[in-house]
Amino acid sequence: MSVHHSFSDRFVSFLSELIGDGSGTQFLLAVSGGIDSMVMLQLFHEARLSFEVAHCNFGLRGEASDGDETFVKEATALLGVNFHSKRFTTASMAKERGISTQMAARDLRYTWFEELMAQGNFDFLCTAHHRGDHAETILFNLVKGTGIAGLHGIRAIRDQLLRPLMAFNRDEIEVFAGQQDVQWREDASNESNKYSRNLIRNEVMPLLKQINPLVEQSVWQSSQRIAKVESWLADEVAQWKEKLLNQEAEVVFIATPLLNAHPHRTLILSELIRPFGFSYAEIDDIVDKKKERSGRQFSTSEYDLVWDRDQMVITSKREEAEDAIIITGPGKYSFLGVNYKVEIVKKTDWQLQRTNDILQADADKIEWPMTLRTWRKGDSIQPLGMKGRKKVSDLMIDEKVPLNLKSRQPVLEDKADIIWLPGLRVSESVKVSETTQSIMILSKT
Repeated sequence: MSVHHSFSDRFVSFLSELIGDGSGTQFLLAVSGGIDSMVMLQLFHEARLSFEVAHCNFGLRGEASDGDETFVKEATALLGVNFHSKRFTTASMAKERGISTQMAARDLRYTWFEELMAQGNFDFLCTAHHRGDHAETILFNLVKGTGIAGLHGIRAIRDQLLRPLMAFNRDEIEVFAGQQDVQWREDASNESNKYSRNLIRNEVMPLLKQINPLVEQSVWQSSQRIAKVESWLADEVAQWKEKLLNQEAEVVFIATPLLNAHPHRTLILSELIRPFGFSYAEIDDIVDKKKERSGRQFSTSEYDLVWDRDQMVITSKREEAEDAIIITGPGKYSFLGVNYKVEIVKKTDWQLQRTNDILQADADKIEWPMTLRTWRKGDSIQPLGMKGRKKVSDLMIDEKVPLNLKSRQPVLEDKADIIWLPGLRVSESVKVSETTQSIMILSKT
């Protein structure tokens, strides 16, 4: 069997493994004009698959960028394939958003690809990543610091994103391109070691190939085993999530005592809090058993985490406290993601519930309307059964309210005074007595 047939057959076989029979499937190929994407174009054409081509002109290399666009357009015209192209002001967009040109280019192209996918009703977007790119990505992740997710590298298929050249390494692609006289354009920026990926490709990979000429294949095989371990870990973590994680409105609680005897408790806790944006270095510090935990605080751009004795308390950051809501009478209300219900019943129809989570007050002692808001410095209440007043801040300390929940502590006041601290205390001023005729009940729903 010739190298050509072997290569093409492997392509068809690999594609079949990923998506089954490709007949009737509509593909959108991202073609830059480089050797990898032009080989992908050739393979799809030879396999007589239904596809169209999309090319991004990022305008970063002047005439060279325009030349790439013209080259791909002419190549697709020879094949009778529909061609889509778009020019981007990448540099100005990167400056505008304060991000790298590489990140800007990535955001721009995938946003446009998504639009094309929807408009053309394509089944898959195909990029020309191969096992060399895969190995470079894993090395890059290792050097930068990564968890297990960074070791599976580039997936051959993820949702509608398909990478059909993942069956091949760089050398095989170059041999095929040479034998089949596949034309392509070189991007001079690929030779520069200014970017970390290029440095790995141009300097590190050749050194590794001196140790193992099949390093790309070895990394691929290892990553497939790691992907299976990752899948098993995800199932394990999902089971522990059911046992440990509880969410109340915008607040996440992770109880840890059940994990204390588990030999891999640190790994499980790391996976539970990783979705909240904490880096692996931070996670190691958060779950370090050698350090005193209670009261320790950690933050990302979007979340705050506090160790509160035997639990983690995670809250999303809010730029400002939520505006107060006015409660004018019976009905349903919502505050800080919690739904409340207000009702008034006759005392004869009422049965006392001994809990601080429900307000049961003498309806006639309330000076309407009531206001539900967050705690403010200086707030105080006369707790039920006490003669004097007590600061809400002191009550929160007594009740060991986690630091990141203090700013969220709801306070219910009528026109005269604070009458309830949900979850903490009811005021003496609205207590039910022998002369009470009707009860106002405010409860979470």
